[in-house]
Amino acid sequence: MKTTVSILAALMLMIVAVAGAQTSDQAGVLTDEQYQRAEQTLLNGIQEDNLGVKEGSTYMLGELKSTKAVIPLMKMLRDGEQESTRCIAALALCRIGDA
Repeated sequence: MKTTVSILAALMLMIVAVAGAQTSDQAGVLTDEQYQRAEQTLLNGIQEDNLGVKEGSTYMLGELKSTKAVIPLMKMLRDGEQESTRCIAALALCRIGDA
C-alpha cells in the first residue's frame, strides 16, 4: 500500500511539475477536479516514511498554495525530525501565505 501511494505521489509530482513548466501559476492549469486529486495525493505523501516523497509533497503543496495543508505543514515544522523537512515545511507555508 505504501509503495502504491509513493508511486502515485511521484506521478502527481511529475504531472504538476510539467504543468508548472508551461506557466508560472501551477494551480491555474489544473481543473478543480485535478487540483483536488493532486492536493489529496500530496497530503497523503507528506505522511510517508520515505523522506524524498515527504519533502517533495511538502514542496509541491506550497507551490499549489494548498490551504488544506497549512495545519499538517505547521505540525511538520514543529515536530519534523529532519532539519531539511522543517525548512521545506517553512518554505511551503511561506508560499501558501496563510496568516
